[in-house]
Amino acid sequence: MAKLLASLAVITFCLTVFNSIFEWQIASEKLASQQRQIYVAQGANVVKINSELINALAAKAAQMKDAQITELLAGEGVTFTVNARVAANE
Repeated sequence: MAKLLASLAVITFCLTVFNSIFEWQIASEKLASQQRQIYVAQGANVVKINSELINALAAKAAQMKDAQITELLAGEGVTFTVNARVAANE
């Protein structure tokens, strides 16, 4: 009977240790996942800001008929056309 109780105690101890290790690993994975989510969200914000900046540059280049800004944007693969009706209203 004593051997059985000792065996059960050892098994319980081992399971407790394994449980602690697995909980630590899960917490670590959750933290890594949260950090990736933050990185993705920040990347989406950067893309939005970049798009707004390009749109503002294109609008200003069209408004001022600035060839240098137009060439700069074209060098980065950004082209635009001016809507004649909108340009006439300005």
